[in-house]
Amino acid sequence: VDNQEKAAAHFEAALTVFSRNAHPHQWAQLQNNLAVMYWNRTRGERAENLETAIKHFEAALTVFTRAANPHQWAATQNNLGSAYRTRTRGDRAENREKAITHLDAALTVFTREAYAHDWALAHNNLAIAYLDRTRGDPAENREKAIAAFEAALTEFTIETYPQEWAQAHHNLGIAYAGRTLGESVANRSKAIEDRKSTRLN
Repeated sequence: VDNQEKAAAHFEAALTVFSRNAHPHQWAQLQNNLAVMYWNRTRGERAENLETAIKHFEAALTVFTRAANPHQWAATQNNLGSAYRTRTRGDRAENREKAITHLDAALTVFTREAYAHDWALAHNNLAIAYLDRTRGDPAENREKAIAAFEAALTEFTIETYPQEWAQAHHNLGIAYAGRTLGESVANRSKAIEDRKSTRLN
């Protein structure tokens, strides 16, 4: 906890020299670092920390562009999507829409060929956002969630990323359990299969 607070103080100190106008790249990187720190911060109110993280992620995106800084831009879009997905302030439905928009943006850069792990993480985050989405057709949202979880699981394996693999299977089981398209018995069987697979190790 103390280390997090010290990190924030040092980042803030660096920002007294690295300005957006004179040192845009360093400024944006510091904004991103501060955002991650507040995202993980254990002191203070969680909702307030998340608002501060969002503010810093959005500041970073005023400098990072898809053309000039594709990986940093996409990573920030992914992080911002995750932040909006878990945001408790503001309109819940609008937060989920913003999450989907930012995650879709990240996936214009994160391809399986170039950034396999980032690609899988973004798909996993997108799947959760669709599973929680309140706008649009519920059945269609669930199908998109299932497709995104299954995409993530083409990269997350029990050997390479066991924690991510287990979490994705757990969430996929939830998605299939509430599925309204397809045969009910088959959906429930798939849900049970996915939930059981998380207990293998």
